[in-house]
Amino acid sequence: SPIIIYNPGHMVARHEANIMHELAHLLLGHEPILLRTDLPMFRQSYRPEDEEQATYLGGCLQITRSGLDWAIGRGMQREEMARHFGASLEKVQYRLNMTGRHPTTN
Repeated sequence: SPIIIYNPGHMVARHEANIMHELAHLLLGHEPILLRTDLPMFRQSYRPEDEEQATYLGGCLQITRSGLDWAIGRGMQREEMARHFGASLEKVQYRLNMTGRHPTTN
């Protein structure tokens, strides 16, 4: 059974993004090109194109397009969206850019 290990030293907002990214690898059926299992240094690496796909799908899983529409419809700014979705500002901006949606400015 697959397991997802996250780094507790990362910012809390990054935990969910990391988990969604790794879940995307599983959903997409990506096979690691490097697997190092000697604990505590467990590490796996994927092809660059697999990483790009997992970044995109992971972002979609964390902040859906309809979720962005909902937040924008309520007048939320990026900071509020980040708090609501448990995401970093960078992840919110990435999803806004990828979907072509943008909050209104006050």
